Amino acid sequence: MFTSKPLAYQTWKQICFFHYPVSPEQLQSLLPEELHADTWDGTSWITISAFTAENNQADLRLKTFTRPPYQEMQVRTYVSRHGEPGVYLLHAVVNDSMIASGASSFAGLPFHHGTINKEAHTFTAETDQLQYGGSLTPNGPARPSAEGSRSAWMTKRWSMWKQGRHHIEKAPIGREVWEIAPASGTVTSHSLPAALDVDEQKLICEYAPIKEMSYYPFRK
Repeated sequence: MFTSKPLAYQTWKQICFFHYPVSPEQLQSLLPEELHADTWDGTSWITISAFTAENNQADLRLKTFTRPPYQEMQVRTYVSRHGEPGVYLLHAVVNDSMIASGASSFAGLPFHHGTINKEAHTFTAETDQLQYGGSLTPNGPARPSAEGSRSAWMTKRWSMWKQGRHHIEKAPIGREVWEIAPASGTVTSHSLPAALDVDEQKLICEYAPIKEMSYYPFRK
């Protein structure tokens, strides 16, 4: 339920998704105790996504702040709490130091300033903790995900969870429909933390041309 106005808005463009299946046990070891590794057909998933963020606007303390376009890579996963499905951000890299600092200090999210080079469907991202690069080719038009599909299971989640100072906290996610296309992809560089051990042979790629995003405050 939305109990307040969004704090910030932005437009994600040319979103490249690299999905990896992982065991629920492996994923659970990366999560706070109150969150549970969610599964689709018995398997948990980690998604690496890269995109350009445009039309960046935040309404804070009765003032509106804007930032020029920047590039971002996220490592996120799919969890539940008391039976409510949501997403959990494991790591994020942005090439804007102010965005990284604000998301980390103000929102308490695992954002890091790093190097990202992204051109259309190809990107590389690097920090002192990880490196990842990939390229993909969409295999058809983007459409809403079919009910019961893995893609719908990933995208129809209306909560984001984070570990607060003392408690798990939740923020609503806007319910705008994702339109996603299947894609063929290649990983060009891969140096993730040991806890994120993934099997490149099981990689699944997807692509979304655009998605309007709105961000709400976290609550206990």
